[in-house]
Amino acid sequence: MEIEGFKNIQDTWGQEYGDDAILATARLLKRICRNSDTIGRLEEAEFVVLAQGCDPDCYTIKERLKNALSQLNESKQYPFYLAINVGVQDYESKPHLPLDDLITLAQIHVYQSRKDN
Repeated sequence: MEIEGFKNIQDTWGQEYGDDAILATARLLKRICRNSDTIGRLEEAEFVVLAQGCDPDCYTIKERLKNALSQLNESKQYPFYLAINVGVQDYESKPHLPLDDLITLAQIHVYQSRKDN
């Protein structure tokens, strides 16, 4: 997952609000993910969730994220609109790949979802 328009948030409102966007995203992920899921931060505005026992497209997690983002943005807690691009790579279709490769494939899907929007 990546925070859409993260650089624009920092350029428009400053580093402090960029930090707020990162923290808000981390809190949202912690709230919507299950205890069995593992959440990590890859880079400045990129996160990864290892979701075990999830449907291959992670539809449930995506829907929870969509609803949580909608609630956050409607609250007008921040001056920016928070959006997240999501890419999913299931393990079942690539069972012999190491985790790093699976994450890279998910990142490619993030970039493709960015182009689709």
